[in-house]
Amino acid sequence: LSLLKEAMDIAIDQMTKTFEKVLSSVGPTTTIALIYYLANQEEKYTPSWKRQQHRFYEKITPQVVLQLHDALYLSQLAYVNSISEFREGLHDFQQGTWELAYGTTESLPAKPANFLLVHKNP
Repeated sequence: LSLLKEAMDIAIDQMTKTFEKVLSSVGPTTTIALIYYLANQEEKYTPSWKRQQHRFYEKITPQVVLQLHDALYLSQLAYVNSISEFREGLHDFQQGTWELAYGTTESLPAKPANFLLVHKNP
């Protein structure tokens, strides 16, 4: 019991030093409740709990991975400095099956650079 009291005193001292301004408006009972709450949450959300939560997710198919890769490529392409660079990158994307209908690389606050792509018929 004395070991628990000593540990709690150390924890309260450390929290007081770290969060002195915040804890000055909160009583010691709330501080102790916060410690217990954090311990409870840590106990609940262990790595095994997280694995159990993820166990029932759907598996990612290779097709989904390719779609994510394509989206990532286009999102990076949006940050080029000129339309010609964008056209070059677009030509390399999916064997040139997309065409730039409209686009601008100029951006201002509340007016981002934007591009409109049209899929060519195969």
